[in-house]
Amino acid sequence: MNKSLFIVLNIIFFVFNFCVIRYLPSVIFMDWLPSHFLFFFGTAPIGSLIWGTYFIKFFKTQKDI
Repeated sequence: MNKSLFIVLNIIFFVFNFCVIRYLPSVIFMDWLPSHFLFFFGTAPIGSLIWGTYFIKFFKTQKDI
């Protein structure tokens, strides 16, 4: 993954988390789970995949580690 694609993916990820989710309607699932929490926790694996891929590629370029 090149640097510009990584930056664009992070910008989209953070804009969705901090600007879009707050304006989505809050629906209660199973009588206890607000949809905002579901969206926040649902995007955590996506962020982990983005950063995990970045670090795997970064450490492959390091010769001394």
